[in-house]
Amino acid sequence: MALLLVAATVLPDGLQTRPTRVEVAVAFGVAAVMLMVFLRLTLAERSHLIEYGVLGVFIHAALTERAERGRRMPWPAALAILAAAAIGVIDEAIQLALPHRVFDPVDMLFNTLAAGSSVVAGLLLARVRRSVRV
Repeated sequence: MALLLVAATVLPDGLQTRPTRVEVAVAFGVAAVMLMVFLRLTLAERSHLIEYGVLGVFIHAALTERAERGRRMPWPAALAILAAAAIGVIDEAIQLALPHRVFDPVDMLFNTLAAGSSVVAGLLLARVRRSVRV
């Protein structure tokens, strides 16, 4: 299910235009780094990486679209990371009330890092795309 979510996030953007060699190289580099991180994590951490990574990308896309439509939206990337972090805090706070669940501040940090790394990777790919196509 998680791979379908990632594919639904990445493929529509990637299929809009044919990527150049530089874009493909950067995309493979980002994917290689993410894969190395992914393989070193436990199953629970992997799910957080996917969930909060996709969440960060979705929030960033929504905020960027609002900014493109004329709404004042300073630093959509930072706001997306902060929003995903806030959702992670809420998620952990809910676990305080649930038996058999543990409130873990490290999870909140990891959720923020997962969202941040995905948003930054998206910004890097977008910057490469703009510089190559200009």
